[in-house]
Amino acid sequence: MTTMILLFIIITLSFLIFIIILFNCRTILEIIKPKDDKPLHINMDYIRDVRYFKNSFENKIRGIILNNIKVNNDSLLISCPKLNEKYVEVRENTVISNKKVCNVLFVKKEFYASFSYFEKEVYVINKATINNCVFRVLACQNYIDAFSGKIEVTRWIDAKKIIIGPDSDVHYLSASLAVIFPFSTFYSINAEKIIFLSKNSTDNIKIIRDSYRYKVQINNERKINYHVKIDKTYEYYESDTIIFANAYYSNSIIAEGKLIINQNCIIFGDIKGFDDIIINSNVQIYGNVISEKSIYIDSNCRIYGNVFACKNITLKPKVIIGSIEKYESIIGYGKIEVYVPCTIFGRIQANDGIYVKDE
Repeated sequence: MTTMILLFIIITLSFLIFIIILFNCRTILEIIKPKDDKPLHINMDYIRDVRYFKNSFENKIRGIILNNIKVNNDSLLISCPKLNEKYVEVRENTVISNKKVCNVLFVKKEFYASFSYFEKEVYVINKATINNCVFRVLACQNYIDAFSGKIEVTRWIDAKKIIIGPDSDVHYLSASLAVIFPFSTFYSINAEKIIFLSKNSTDNIKIIRDSYRYKVQINNERKINYHVKIDKTYEYYESDTIIFANAYYSNSIIAEGKLIINQNCIIFGDIKGFDDIIINSNVQIYGNVISEKSIYIDSNCRIYGNVFACKNITLKPKVIIGSIEKYESIIGYGKIEVYVPCTIFGRIQANDGIYVKDE
């Protein structure tokens, strides 16, 4: 009898525990792995120099100790212990074709290179014109034109203005203005303005090369505010959500399920999603877009904020991120696909690569 009572008690307690867990499983999961129920409030106020790499390399070049000077054909070899290099090769106007260059190269005026491999850093004062070359590092004080042929850069490339032609492969790019054509791949792009153009836009290249004057006022003391402080109120959705076309929101949106924002919506606030976020065409968002999965932004959208995704990000044609007054970041832990034409003011980075495509 006692055994039966004990068994009944155990079964009853087990049933009660099961019921408690069943009805409080979300609470238990929240305790074990808490979610951020509000959009991320990231303090991004800091002094930013988009051309940090070029400036640091330039300082090293200008700080070299001039000794053991030797003349080698039309160039000057200078030992450079501060760069841990045996020699830095100093030239005036330079044309290099079908060669492998092993020294650090410092070009005082204009630089033309085609079908060559540069094992060390290359620094150019005036203008660099590149056609089918491989660089470790290419830094230019003025303008790099790599439109005529693809360029491969294993570390970083930097200039005030850069044109990257089709089918290029660049690890890190920093510039004041970057113009990029399709079928190129990047890891990170950091620029005051990034323009993605299609191959059909080649007629505009002459304007970009010759007539366009992109005025950049760099002030190292300037602070750029990256984050739009949102209102304390927000809309919270516990399941898949569709925001109908032409909607207007004056606060932030948080969605536990998939979030779809239809055409012509205007949202003054951040968007946080625990699932995929799909933003259809002609949407304006004055805030950050953050997803724990993927983000898809359709054509003609304007985002005045950062775009962060734990997986992939897709930007369709004529998307604009940020503004000239306020630089933003697009960061994906997966890959980022950019369909030309697009414009981005700020930084774009993806762990699995940035792929520039043409529809």
